Order: sequence, then C-alpha cells, then structure tokens
Amino acid sequence: MATTERIAWKDAAGLDRQAARLQRGSHGEVLRRLILSVPLADGVRLAARHRLPGAPPADRALLDRLAAADERLVAEVVATAARDSCTFHPRAVGSPDGCRSVPATPFSR
Repeated sequence: MATTERIAWKDAAGLDRQAARLQRGSHGEVLRRLILSVPLADGVRLAARHRLPGAPPADRALLDRLAAADERLVAEVVATAARDSCTFHPRAVGSPDGCRSVPATPFSR
C-alpha cells in the first residue's frame, strides 16, 4: 500500500485515481490522511468526491468544510496566490520570465 507521503505530489488525475483505489479498498483512514495532506485545491476536490463516514470529529469538521467549498473558486484563489508569491528578477537564471518561486522576504536572494 502506497503511503500518503509518497503520493502527495502526483498530478490531479493521479491523486483522483489513488483516492478511488483507496475508497474501493475500504482504506478510509489512509484516504482521510490523503485528503487532509494534499494541496488545498486537491483536498477540496477529493473531499467533495469521497465522503468518509466515521472520521474523528476534528477531521470531520475540516472534511465537511473542504467538501462544501467551491472547487472553481478555490482553484482560482490558489492560482492567484501562487502567481503573486513569485518575485521577479530580470536576471533570474533559467527562467524566461524572470520569475523565481521564492518567498518575497528581506532575506531572499
């Protein structure tokens, strides 16, 4: 059985396939951990598609909120945040647009 840590960075289709396999195999605990550990947009999509009965109360509240979120809006907000988190350096090596994905802090180089 693949662990959540090994699959967390698959693309959306890969995460969807893994979640479906976990649900078919009645691996609710691993599926719950997967949903709660992937990037936000993926977690929203997976929570809406895979309902998990018997989750602990703290997880149930978060799973319910994820499932109720608007997938399209969350994806848009995540994309905007990713785009806005870029700092632009005209001479960034290996980047045609001059963007380096690093936090914009006084200590970034």
